[in-house]
Amino acid sequence: MKLRWGFVGAGRIIHRFMTGIDAFDDASLSLVYARNAEKGRCAVERYGDVRVTDSMEDFVSCGEVDVAYIATTHPTHLEFASRCLEAGIPVLCEKPMTANAAQTRELVECARRTGVFLMEAMWTRFFPANLKVVEWVRSGAIGRPVAMTGDFGFRGSGDPNDRLYKPEEAGGSLLDVGVYPIAYANMVFGGLPCGYTALAQLCENGIDETCGMLLKYPEGGIATVFSSIASNTFQDARICGTEGRIEVAAPFWSARNAKLVRGDRTETFETPGFPGEGYQFEIAHVHECLEKGLVESPLMTLDESIGIAELCDALRDETGVKYPFER
Repeated sequence: MKLRWGFVGAGRIIHRFMTGIDAFDDASLSLVYARNAEKGRCAVERYGDVRVTDSMEDFVSCGEVDVAYIATTHPTHLEFASRCLEAGIPVLCEKPMTANAAQTRELVECARRTGVFLMEAMWTRFFPANLKVVEWVRSGAIGRPVAMTGDFGFRGSGDPNDRLYKPEEAGGSLLDVGVYPIAYANMVFGGLPCGYTALAQLCENGIDETCGMLLKYPEGGIATVFSSIASNTFQDARICGTEGRIEVAAPFWSARNAKLVRGDRTETFETPGFPGEGYQFEIAHVHECLEKGLVESPLMTLDESIGIAELCDALRDETGVKYPFER
């Protein structure tokens, strides 16, 4: 079944996501919503006959969209995703699902009330190498998992006009990239943490430039994760268990290979070459869910999205980060 995708937002990420659309035979881009239609048309002209509209009402009512991808800034996700859900359009919402837990709970309630599919776009979950990591952990290949480390940091522009540095856009490292190692730790330990602590270095305007987090899980596992928009970090992940360890080469969030080490034996999983950046794995999962009539993903559940948002709120409370629209 070929599905027509509609994009809400015409920023740079749509070009990356389009590498997945182009690599997936059963997906096509049909419509783009952009506040500035002219800029939107310039952004998507390379993709052929794609209509652009500056009316959200047109987007949700025209009948040209089978599934929507929300690719705008964090604080706008609730508004745009809710409009689509209320119109009966399934939604893949770019991470973080919203800017805070209250907004995420509201969006999930909308999805459950309308009975329309909603998933946070945590594309990490769907890469074959990361699915293999889960298989190794769940099968007991490393014994009981006791520790994980993971980081995602890059050197940002430092430009106060960049959304990453704007409090009103929910900027900072935690929501932009910190959610990746947090979600990865949840994947490894099979649930949400039961304890946490965090330290952060804040910019002058109060957003977090770097954030270090320690997460404890119910079965005793501990994750040490780090995010930054000030430094290019190692960007790998390592999982230690009682009987072995797993090494996931950088970048762990779009892993190509993973290594299982048990004593003097090593098993390596390598993903065969694939086009683009790997968004097609996430797209394929959304298609599978819709074909099965599911209203949420079994691999990236709505309850977990709420849990991650609640954890990020709590970590921001610890580090003193608050956005202007929350006051």
